[in-house]
Amino acid sequence: MMRKILVVLTTCAALLAVVGTAPAEAGHGVAGTVCLVADQSGFDDEFNAGALAGLERASGKLHVETRAEAAQVDDDLPFIIESFVDSGQCDLIIGVGFIVGLALEPFAAVHTDQRFAVVDFSYGGQFANASELLFQVDQAAFLAGYVAAGISETGKVGVYGGANIFPVTLFMDGYALGVDHYNQVSGSDVEILGWDPETRSGRLLDFEFQNPELGRTVTLELFDEGADTVFAVAGRTGEGSLQAAAERKAAGDDVRVIQPDFDWFDEYGDPARILLTSVIKDTDVAVFNTIEALVDGSWQPGMVWEDLASDGVDIAPFHKTANQVPGFLKNDLEAIRSGISNGTIPTLPPFGGTACLVTAVGGIADGGFNQTAWQGALDAAAEFGISVRFLESASPADYGPNIEAFIEADCGVIITVGFLIADATAAAAKAHPDQHFAIIDFPVANFPGTPWCLEEPLPDGTCGGDLVANVRGSSFRTDESSFLAGYLAAGMSQSGAVGVFGGLNIPSVTIFMDGFVWGVEHYNSVKGTSVDALGWDPDTATGLFTGSFTDIALGVTFAQDLVDQGADIVMPVAGSVGLGSASLCQDSGSCVAIGVDTDQFFAASEFADVWLTSVVKGVDVFVFETIENDILFGTLGPDYVGTLINGGTDLAPYHDFEDDVPQPLKDEVDQLRLDVISGAVVPGQ
Repeated sequence: MMRKILVVLTTCAALLAVVGTAPAEAGHGVAGTVCLVADQSGFDDEFNAGALAGLERASGKLHVETRAEAAQVDDDLPFIIESFVDSGQCDLIIGVGFIVGLALEPFAAVHTDQRFAVVDFSYGGQFANASELLFQVDQAAFLAGYVAAGISETGKVGVYGGANIFPVTLFMDGYALGVDHYNQVSGSDVEILGWDPETRSGRLLDFEFQNPELGRTVTLELFDEGADTVFAVAGRTGEGSLQAAAERKAAGDDVRVIQPDFDWFDEYGDPARILLTSVIKDTDVAVFNTIEALVDGSWQPGMVWEDLASDGVDIAPFHKTANQVPGFLKNDLEAIRSGISNGTIPTLPPFGGTACLVTAVGGIADGGFNQTAWQGALDAAAEFGISVRFLESASPADYGPNIEAFIEADCGVIITVGFLIADATAAAAKAHPDQHFAIIDFPVANFPGTPWCLEEPLPDGTCGGDLVANVRGSSFRTDESSFLAGYLAAGMSQSGAVGVFGGLNIPSVTIFMDGFVWGVEHYNSVKGTSVDALGWDPDTATGLFTGSFTDIALGVTFAQDLVDQGADIVMPVAGSVGLGSASLCQDSGSCVAIGVDTDQFFAASEFADVWLTSVVKGVDVFVFETIENDILFGTLGPDYVGTLINGGTDLAPYHDFEDDVPQPLKDEVDQLRLDVISGAVVPGQ
């Protein structure tokens, strides 16, 4: 796990290095204000300077106003950030680097309505208001490793890292695989010293990023072991690697170094001709792209990766060492770039471990939660090279045994599906505190009562002590997306009535029904109409429930009941039961349906002609992110909340009804989505 560095909050006033404010060009509307925070290295530092360049480019091209401030000392950072937040003028506050990321963290936790972005630092997807701008440096380091192996005369190249943390080992993994790729292509056997991707072990320092003398010592050791190129993934500690290489070069040895983050030639030059290249994180690109996403409405929180394809990472020119790199190697790099970008050349080693899924009843191909969750696991398997498994639950009695079977199978993380599996999940988590779990559609952090209490709950049902810590919960604000569905249904209804029913009267079901009815009511309020919403009353919490998620015949019965009452659009929130409703609509022609959980146009394509749209949950996103967090950071991350703004829930396309939905209604639904995201419209209020 990434070590946290304490940021000391001083009580003195912050000394701000104000770089300036760039107004929008004359004649153009202002798209907002973006504020940038840098550490005490200031904007003369290449990394921070790149971020500032991205900010300035956004000012000119995207017509945003900008502010940029750097701390005189890093203890000033909280005061700079606080001043930006308190001003109320920053549509987005961007922090650059590890130290600023730590300083931003408490503000992101408290000021949930303020958007933040942090460059080259991750909160593990913890905050719904923070975008984490990360760099796929393994791709660029792969190129560096290939070249280093290709020009090696000793048959050995080296690497060391400043700490055993993911942002460092990501460089080292890519570098090692680049060497391996050269060996495969050329039939060579160049050895890499300092890192073994399979055992995750090597020459790693103890958070030494500002120790040039230590960098000199480690680099000399690698040269003594036979390496003729050393990649120093250790920040300013790498200055010592330059010194060591210059010393050996003066003594007649043909050695060189590679450096991380920015083009070190621009800052240090290369009088000794020992800087082969640098593996660059282009902060200009990352900052510009996140501002562009803010302006065009596509900005999202969570991890955002810049890569070779986006020009967010690359290797620097060879500068004064260009004559050391043969033309055929330079040509090879172009083909390798293409292979990396299209995914045919992997730049990360397969990660060990297994992710395991315990389904709810209904089977893995239920067209809903189970199937979507499994897709997320398959996506993670393809991305990280892990194995994934599932066990189907034929009935609730299978939940506990299936979970125990996966515990005995040493699964890295066990993901359980659905509200009804919570008791079994909590019991297993309490009994096995070292085992990682995640549960779909049941919050843990925001549900402080049974079953997540480690001690006996208080009389009011809340916990008297701590919650289970080894389970990541999830919930989905489907009231936001079903609010859009209700508005759409009211606008499409010819009969003046629409209907909804559920499987069970549980929160993960009724939240859909609430939003749907509220959407109909909002349509009536806006349009002055009186479309009826049948099947559920959010005020009294009473309505229609089948008592089942699998009995398809009940879907026919309940939909027919709503149709008999006048509904011509029905939304069944009942798993596979909804297929019966779609069948009725198809056979009778008396209604159309709105699906839930996943895009039913694809999941139940036999009824494609009756699915008006679907209220989808990003269950696959939650599963993928949970596995990603577990593999890359060794932690599950906090509870996940899927919203319209982070893509955790939304309306599916209209598909076969694309031409039937009037354009004005489409535009109103699109605007309503933006209004819900911005808070201008709150479902149910």
